Amino acid sequence: MIADSGLILVVEDNQDDEELLLMALKSRSLANPVIVVRDGAAAVEYLLSVARDEATCPALVLLDLILPKVDGFGVLQQVLDLDRDVVRHAIDRAHFVRDA
Repeated sequence: MIADSGLILVVEDNQDDEELLLMALKSRSLANPVIVVRDGAAAVEYLLSVARDEATCPALVLLDLILPKVDGFGVLQQVLDLDRDVVRHAIDRAHFVRDA
């Protein structure tokens, strides 16, 4: 479970999937702030800019794996290179992908 005030970063290029995900979060009465970025490069840029600041670093990242510019695996690799404790599990829409 994430902290009530923990930021959620959504990395999703498909607007329909984004809307579905945001509806699911809202249906669970999560009041966490949500930031949405549309591609992997933007996700990496955001995560690198906030990595050392606990106030703005996301408590949860919901990351699509098929993205423009940098795919989800590329985002994971760059984040893992920065901090191996960040990622515990990766999933995609259909099934469990891997333990990181």
